[in-house]
Amino acid sequence: MVGFPDRIQLDSNMTLATTTGSGTVVTQKTGRSRLRRTVFRIVIVAAVLFPFLLENLPELVERYPLGFVGEILGNTGALYQRLVTLSPQPLESRYVAVLSLDEKSRLGYLLHDACGMRKYVAKLLPALIRTSPSVLVLDISFWRDNCSSGGEPDAINKNLIRVINSTAASVPVLVAQTGQSTDDFRDEDVERLRKAGLSASELVVKPALLPIPRTIDGHLDNRGPVYFGLTKFDNDLRKIPVEWLAFPSEQEVRPDNLQIVPSLAFEAAILYRATFPDRGARLRELANFGRHPYTSFLRAKQFTVVSADSFCGTSTDLGDCNPDARSETFRDLRSRIIFVGGNSDLQSTVVGKMPGVLIHANYVESLLDGRYLKPVSYGWQLLLACCWFAAVQAPFLLRRNRPKLGLGSAVAFSLLIWIAIAIFIYYFAVINLGFYLSLFVPSLIAIIARACDIWAEEH
Repeated sequence: MVGFPDRIQLDSNMTLATTTGSGTVVTQKTGRSRLRRTVFRIVIVAAVLFPFLLENLPELVERYPLGFVGEILGNTGALYQRLVTLSPQPLESRYVAVLSLDEKSRLGYLLHDACGMRKYVAKLLPALIRTSPSVLVLDISFWRDNCSSGGEPDAINKNLIRVINSTAASVPVLVAQTGQSTDDFRDEDVERLRKAGLSASELVVKPALLPIPRTIDGHLDNRGPVYFGLTKFDNDLRKIPVEWLAFPSEQEVRPDNLQIVPSLAFEAAILYRATFPDRGARLRELANFGRHPYTSFLRAKQFTVVSADSFCGTSTDLGDCNPDARSETFRDLRSRIIFVGGNSDLQSTVVGKMPGVLIHANYVESLLDGRYLKPVSYGWQLLLACCWFAAVQAPFLLRRNRPKLGLGSAVAFSLLIWIAIAIFIYYFAVINLGFYLSLFVPSLIAIIARACDIWAEEH
């Protein structure tokens, strides 16, 4: 038979101790204790899932209406990214210079005048050759539908193609191509393209004045003299786009036409390394990795940016571009990878807003500097998280068998283990192997949560 309770008392641990007539003691946790345990478990689970949430944060915020929660998570992710990508050496631009067309400058109207822009570029390229650039990157969209009404536009387009080809005979010329995703088409077109074989992760190259070449074994035949790269960014701007799966045009969306096209920044870095002994082999390994690597960012003021107005001196977009070889702007561009582009397409990055051309420049600097980190697979992330969390929780579990070990000592031992593992993993995984790990902050949160849980239980 079950005995009825003879005495009920509330002890210091906020539990109800119930003693029956037969001497059986049943301990029941109060609602407050259960709530505390539940909160602690939620914190631990959230810490384990933190790497996944951080890596996929932009997609989650974009896909789900998180409201102010999404904004808080976004700010947290930006702060975390700034902390983990700090370099032991000052970051600086070593390889890239940007010739910028400012929307508010004298030549700013060219950003909205397709024919005028093509006439200007045809005058500009012969002058840029005199700076002996390593690579010339035209971050300008020469779409086929723009400046194509016959007569003078046809002459302008033919002249631009002639100048680009003649320039490519002296220096590698990389021309930007626009990749369109399903978000860039009308709903009725999306349905048609999906039936033809277009998936959400694949792109369609927008028709351009200079069409991209055919493929060789599924890869773009990017053997020059003019090279091509897609300007498409990853949804997470912290990640460097390496290659994209794309169809040559909207009319050619068929499974057998799918090809691998490099990003603008990746192809620029490959072209720069083409004259080195490894011919860019180390960079090409990123394409085999299958996932876009992370990077830190240089701020806009850390780049060499030359105004298009100042480079050509007093000449206009209709006249010849005759830069002064003794000028400071001319020297700033000498022997660099030169990006030519506008500054009107501002994007939000972890270091503030900057134009797309500087984001591409950032990616090139990171690739050539080796300042990129490959993400760890989700399986390894989960395994490392469980092992790391178990290690930092060990002093708290040991304390149960050693009552003399105080809470402060357990926290101190746990922090020492955390520091030792952090230094070990950072040195081998991050510095030597180049992998991105987002376990430093969540494991520290787990220690704090565990200490608060024990303190609340004992008080």
